[in-house]
Amino acid sequence: TNSSEYCTVLTSNPSYVVEYGFGGNYFSNGYGDPLLMTIPPLDQYIHSVTFSSFETMPKNYYTILIPNDQYFNQTYLYNGFPFTPTWTTIYYPNGSIAGYGYSTEFK
Repeated sequence: TNSSEYCTVLTSNPSYVVEYGFGGNYFSNGYGDPLLMTIPPLDQYIHSVTFSSFETMPKNYYTILIPNDQYFNQTYLYNGFPFTPTWTTIYYPNGSIAGYGYSTEFK
């Protein structure tokens, strides 16, 4: 899928889904580190996480995916303060809402 779009994966059997991100040498601008990120099923999402970035890196980005459940209230804590981003709605193939996503630079 296009790296600028969210998608859903539906399977009839257990599956292991990962995202592979290319390193900086893949693109002509030289930015980016390779990554392999596990993507858990929606029913295994956690509702709290703490993460940090390396201050020596010129730019850092993060992506938050939140399932459409009773815990979603459009706001999350960023550096201890409530923040309400512009969420992107993620749909199941049948048109119902699977969840919401937000990506931005880590500042």
